[in-house]
Amino acid sequence: MKRPAPRAIDHASRLTGLFTRASHLVNKNAAGESLGLMNETGLTLPQMVALFVLQHHGAMTVTGIAAALKLSLAATSGLVDRLVQARLVDRAEDETDRRQKRVALNAPGRQLLEKLHAARGREISGVVARFSPELRGQLEAVLERAIAELSDLDAAGSRRETSAPRAKPPHRNSTPPQR
Repeated sequence: MKRPAPRAIDHASRLTGLFTRASHLVNKNAAGESLGLMNETGLTLPQMVALFVLQHHGAMTVTGIAAALKLSLAATSGLVDRLVQARLVDRAEDETDRRQKRVALNAPGRQLLEKLHAARGREISGVVARFSPELRGQLEAVLERAIAELSDLDAAGSRRETSAPRAKPPHRNSTPPQR
């Protein structure tokens, strides 16, 4: 009986494992100042992620934030309420649809993210400075290539999302198909 050929190495799984391990080690050796800053704010991780989403996308509806965070509308509404109370975002009526509220990062929210970004940069720089010059150069080259390819994928995905026809949602009172 003929044996099957040895399986090819699953590169995606291997790279996922390496990336996860590297991230863990960087965080283990670097996370101090940024964690302290996050703890000082008293914000939860989903609240911090919401701030980063608003920084990246600009003003959004609560529904848009919920979709980006993969949270329910109710959970996101509470999350936004707490960010408003913390004075990190502003909530205002949408100019084109008064039924909608738009949430935007305000100056204190931007300042918090800038502080966090600067702290994280210092932490990662401290870890990377311990690498050999040769490894730093190799890592820089690989990361530049990876970022370029990810940017291309992101741009292609954005083009696909805007050009794809939208499926009509089922009518609320429609009955599911019989099997």
